[in-house]
Amino acid sequence: MTMAGLKFLAAIAALSVAPAAWAQKSSLRPIDPFKWITNNDYPMESLRRREQGMVYFRLDVDEKGKVSACTITQTSGFRRLDDTVCAALKARARFIPARNEEGQNIPSVWSSRFHWEIP
Repeated sequence: MTMAGLKFLAAIAALSVAPAAWAQKSSLRPIDPFKWITNNDYPMESLRRREQGMVYFRLDVDEKGKVSACTITQTSGFRRLDDTVCAALKARARFIPARNEEGQNIPSVWSSRFHWEIP
Protein backbone atom coordinates (compact mmCIF):
# COMPACT_ATOMS: atom_id res chain seq x y z
CA MET A 1 0.00 0.00 0.00
CA THR A 2 1.25 3.48 -0.86
CA MET A 3 1.87 6.23 1.70
CA ALA A 4 -1.13 8.17 0.33
CA GLY A 5 -3.31 5.08 0.79
CA LEU A 6 -2.17 4.71 4.41
CA LYS A 7 -2.92 8.39 5.12
CA PHE A 8 -6.38 7.98 3.61
CA LEU A 9 -7.10 4.89 5.77
CA ALA A 10 -5.86 6.76 8.86
CA ALA A 11 -8.23 9.65 8.04
CA ILE A 12 -11.19 7.28 7.61
CA ALA A 13 -10.35 5.56 10.90
CA ALA A 14 -10.21 8.95 12.64
CA LEU A 15 -13.64 9.87 11.27
CA SER A 16 -15.15 6.65 12.58
CA VAL A 17 -14.25 7.62 16.16
CA ALA A 18 -14.72 11.35 15.73
CA PRO A 19 -18.11 11.70 17.48
CA ALA A 20 -16.67 10.42 20.77
CA ALA A 21 -13.47 12.38 20.26
CA TRP A 22 -15.44 15.58 19.56
CA ALA A 23 -17.68 15.19 22.60
CA GLN A 24 -16.55 17.47 25.33
CA LYS A 25 -16.75 17.15 29.09
CA SER A 26 -18.29 20.26 30.64
CA SER A 27 -19.14 21.64 34.05
CA LEU A 28 -22.53 22.50 35.42
CA ARG A 29 -23.53 26.09 34.54
CA PRO A 30 -26.22 28.06 36.39
CA ILE A 31 -28.93 29.87 34.40
CA ASP A 32 -29.85 33.35 35.78
CA PRO A 33 -28.84 32.68 39.41
CA PHE A 34 -29.60 36.26 40.46
CA LYS A 35 -33.29 35.59 39.79
CA TRP A 36 -33.49 32.53 42.03
CA ILE A 37 -33.97 34.39 45.33
CA THR A 38 -35.07 38.01 45.67
CA ASN A 39 -36.02 40.44 48.45
CA ASN A 40 -39.64 39.43 47.79
CA ASP A 41 -38.75 36.00 49.20
CA TYR A 42 -37.68 37.42 52.57
CA PRO A 43 -39.94 35.75 55.14
CA MET A 44 -42.21 38.37 56.76
CA GLU A 45 -41.63 36.94 60.24
CA SER A 46 -37.86 37.15 59.70
CA LEU A 47 -38.18 40.79 58.61
CA ARG A 48 -40.24 41.57 61.68
CA ARG A 49 -37.66 39.87 63.93
CA ARG A 50 -34.77 41.50 62.01
CA GLU A 51 -33.20 38.13 61.23
CA GLN A 52 -30.27 38.23 58.79
CA GLY A 53 -27.44 35.91 57.84
CA MET A 54 -25.44 33.99 55.27
CA VAL A 55 -26.78 30.60 54.18
CA TYR A 56 -24.35 28.16 52.57
CA PHE A 57 -25.92 25.38 50.52
CA ARG A 58 -25.25 22.46 48.19
CA LEU A 59 -27.57 21.58 45.33
CA ASP A 60 -27.79 18.13 43.77
CA VAL A 61 -28.65 18.70 40.12
CA ASP A 62 -30.01 15.99 37.85
CA GLU A 63 -29.05 15.29 34.24
CA LYS A 64 -31.84 17.64 33.05
CA GLY A 65 -30.45 20.61 35.00
CA LYS A 66 -33.14 20.59 37.71
CA VAL A 67 -32.45 20.63 41.45
CA SER A 68 -33.16 17.23 43.00
CA ALA A 69 -32.01 18.10 46.53
CA CYS A 70 -30.86 21.08 48.59
CA THR A 71 -28.66 20.74 51.66
CA ILE A 72 -27.74 23.56 54.04
CA THR A 73 -24.00 23.22 54.66
CA GLN A 74 -23.77 26.19 57.02
CA THR A 75 -26.80 27.78 58.63
CA SER A 76 -27.63 31.45 58.84
CA GLY A 77 -28.62 30.78 62.42
CA PHE A 78 -32.30 31.08 61.51
CA ARG A 79 -34.12 27.99 60.28
CA ARG A 80 -36.79 30.06 58.53
CA LEU A 81 -34.14 31.77 56.35
CA ASP A 82 -32.39 28.46 55.62
CA ASP A 83 -35.66 26.74 54.69
CA THR A 84 -36.66 29.63 52.43
CA VAL A 85 -33.37 29.38 50.52
CA CYS A 86 -33.87 25.68 49.78
CA ALA A 87 -37.54 26.10 48.88
CA ALA A 88 -36.77 28.90 46.41
CA LEU A 89 -33.83 27.06 44.88
CA LYS A 90 -35.78 23.83 44.41
CA ALA A 91 -38.54 25.79 42.67
CA ARG A 92 -36.44 28.19 40.55
CA ALA A 93 -32.83 27.13 40.12
CA ARG A 94 -31.99 25.73 36.69
CA PHE A 95 -28.70 24.71 35.13
CA ILE A 96 -27.13 23.75 31.86
CA PRO A 97 -26.24 20.18 32.88
CA ALA A 98 -22.70 18.90 33.29
CA ARG A 99 -21.49 16.47 30.64
CA ASN A 100 -19.21 13.48 30.77
CA GLU A 101 -16.43 12.64 28.30
CA GLU A 102 -18.99 11.12 25.90
CA GLY A 103 -21.00 14.36 25.87
CA GLN A 104 -23.90 12.88 27.85
CA ASN A 105 -25.66 14.96 30.50
CA ILE A 106 -24.84 13.75 34.00
CA PRO A 107 -25.97 14.58 37.56
CA SER A 108 -23.74 17.02 39.38
CA VAL A 109 -23.39 19.16 42.51
CA TRP A 110 -23.27 22.95 42.86
CA SER A 111 -22.41 24.83 46.05
CA SER A 112 -22.82 28.49 46.86
CA ARG A 113 -24.23 30.88 49.45
CA PHE A 114 -26.98 33.47 49.83
CA HIS A 115 -26.86 36.47 52.13
CA TRP A 116 -30.14 37.52 53.70
CA GLU A 117 -29.88 41.21 54.48
CA ILE A 118 -32.83 43.36 55.55
CA PRO A 119 -33.60 45.68 52.61
